[in-house]
Amino acid sequence: MEKYRFDVVGYTIDLKELAQYVPVSKPNPKAFAYVLLLHYIMVGIADGSLKNNRDAVIGLIHDRSEYNSVLRDAFNILAKNESYFASAKRFCSITSMSWEQCIPLQQADLLAYENYKESRRSLSLRNRRKSMDWILERGRLGGFLKDSTMMP
Repeated sequence: MEKYRFDVVGYTIDLKELAQYVPVSKPNPKAFAYVLLLHYIMVGIADGSLKNNRDAVIGLIHDRSEYNSVLRDAFNILAKNESYFASAKRFCSITSMSWEQCIPLQQADLLAYENYKESRRSLSLRNRRKSMDWILERGRLGGFLKDSTMMP
């Protein structure tokens, strides 16, 4: 994290709220959230990394889960539809790996955990975690961390 710049797009989403405000997600809110968040993440990457690195082509890596095929199918739809998603052709692949095989996933896990804790900070009225301060103070973190709620 000291050596390389990170462009980060992170979200948290409450599955109960998702099912409440998006009824079509009720049968499997977690799978629906994976697809929804993949879209938001790709848009975030397009708005940040791709805007700042005009020639970049992005390959995505995600931690293996029971939703590998859901993410692959959603990626294939997004990456082929330039009329819907202007930066579609700038994304070349999505790959599932385990954190044991992929060092960047270890860092992504840390950032995801810190994003989750940050999203809950307002509920507990506590100060930002020292580990999140350390990450943000490195000066190499681009993008944003966001608590995504489905509240209207």
